[in-house]
Amino acid sequence: MGFSIATIVEIHGRHETQCGTREQREANLDLVNREFASIAQQQADLARRTASLKTAKKELEQLLG
Repeated sequence: MGFSIATIVEIHGRHETQCGTREQREANLDLVNREFASIAQQQADLARRTASLKTAKKELEQLLG
């Protein structure tokens, strides 16, 4: 599903102690929401890096004529 190893370990540990409970489902939902937030941050970082590289590329191409 694209979870980090730490998240998988956390899910597995909860599975051992709270399998099928509402608490497990709520905790797993929180984990999914945290993963979404992390991915959104990574996407924003990549967008900034992409924009910066595009600017640098354009400047270099202009200097080269």
